[in-house]
Amino acid sequence: MWAFWIAYIFTRPLGASFGDLLSQPADSGGIGLGTILTSAIFLAAIIGIVIYMSAMRRGPHSRTAINDPHKSPDSISGRASDGAPGASYFWSSVQIAV
Repeated sequence: MWAFWIAYIFTRPLGASFGDLLSQPADSGGIGLGTILTSAIFLAAIIGIVIYMSAMRRGPHSRTAINDPHKSPDSISGRASDGAPGASYFWSSVQIAV
């Protein structure tokens, strides 16, 4: 919870200042794109980042790793089994809803 508020406090003024820079008229010190175009630019950036992050998703929770029945949980996560008692039971009982 603290990480969210710290990130919010630090990024909110930066985003607002950058948005004002893009949207305000040139005589007021801005670039003069207007609020609609500035909002469209931010929306396109957010959608682009989400698509990129979804396409680059790797790890134990990626769809290809979960849907491959021939891979063991240890090979999916990239971790070597340390032979701890109950480790394989834990990984066999983990189910992720996709």
